[in-house]
Amino acid sequence: MYLEHADLSLLGNREENQDRVAIANGDGAAFIAVYVVPFAKYPANPPSVGNPETIGYRTELYFGMIAIAIVAMIASINLGRAFARRWGNWNASLAGGLMFVGLVGVAYSLMPTINELPDAFPAALTGVSWTCAGSGGGACGVAAGTGDADIPVTEILTFGADGTTPTTTMWWLALQAPHTGTPLDLLHTTGTAVALLGALLLLGHVTVPGLRRVIDPVLAPLAAAGSMTLTLYTAHIVFMSSPLDDFDAVPGYVLQVVTALLFAVVWRRLVGRGPLETLVTRAAHGAAAAVEGPSGRHGA
Repeated sequence: MYLEHADLSLLGNREENQDRVAIANGDGAAFIAVYVVPFAKYPANPPSVGNPETIGYRTELYFGMIAIAIVAMIASINLGRAFARRWGNWNASLAGGLMFVGLVGVAYSLMPTINELPDAFPAALTGVSWTCAGSGGGACGVAAGTGDADIPVTEILTFGADGTTPTTTMWWLALQAPHTGTPLDLLHTTGTAVALLGALLLLGHVTVPGLRRVIDPVLAPLAAAGSMTLTLYTAHIVFMSSPLDDFDAVPGYVLQVVTALLFAVVWRRLVGRGPLETLVTRAAHGAAAAVEGPSGRHGA
């Protein structure tokens, strides 16, 4: 049955749907202004990190960031509404969103940065004493010992020891650092991905000819890379695990991004589907053909 012939009464009338969209937009804007923006600037500290005497000052900065984000959100919404009739809803929303990002970026650069880790803080764990106790019938090769741990303390506090968050207290789950796997880290990465997808979809609906001529060349390499994510991510993992990855963080990141975009554009134009995507598609088609059999029906 075609969609226009279907019974859509459960969706409600147009006015009710518009009210739901407005409520959802308002909730999303409030969540971004009250939580996402201030938390990205001043994330929660793990336990025993930070000077207790500056708790009041850090709290003032956090709530100040909330106030700035709310004002920026209101100004951006008003800008979008003011230009909605002249530019259309999509273009006006894009302008409002860019204004919000710009205002928040300026606020981030002007607001003080909190870093209360002393300069003399040890770069690594040294003189560590450890003991090993077997469980479940297991035995330790060495029962105890002392020495230096090849794990920088600052890396533990920032990255959760390369993806493994300490388990000494539940407060470690308040970390937002990359690759910690904490609920806030997962919320941050998922929210960032959804926000990026939404922004790209919004750019795809821009109809102003001048902006369209700028947006299309920008989106073209991103679309090419998006068509072969399995290939590019696999190449990224292989590169990061190889001796070739002998770059500092920023140069290595830029090198991988530029290489991935160039490869994606050239491969998509000359070949089409990504190499690993092609292999997976052929394997899936072969499996489907084997299950369906010569008659095209599923086997018994």
